[in-house]
Amino acid sequence: MRVALVVFFAIAMGLFGSGNANAGVLCSGNNGLGVAVNNIWCNTVPNWWGSGQTLCVAEQYNFAPIDLRFYVRPLGPSGGTGHADFRPMQPFQMTKVFAWPDNTNPAPQCILDWPPGSTRLRHH
Repeated sequence: MRVALVVFFAIAMGLFGSGNANAGVLCSGNNGLGVAVNNIWCNTVPNWWGSGQTLCVAEQYNFAPIDLRFYVRPLGPSGGTGHADFRPMQPFQMTKVFAWPDNTNPAPQCILDWPPGSTRLRHH
């Protein structure tokens, strides 16, 4: 019985497990320079060029277009999550992903992820 249970869990994890699950990456670094994962850079920049807007920006440095998804949350005081898909995001082009007024409370967070069904590259 115990062997059957272990085999069942192994099969279930293989079929439905976290192999395709993606953990999002917060587009904000402690140093203000953003983060880079899989040759994809993103950052959250307050007061973009004195505009009074905070922008989430991204650029990918792979030589081919790649499918990406970005989330922003919370969406205002009521919460919620929004997303933007780039299918595909072209290489070497800075992209404005989301914008919101500076000093928005609670402060939104921009998160890099990969759309369902896409293959996430490995971390470097």
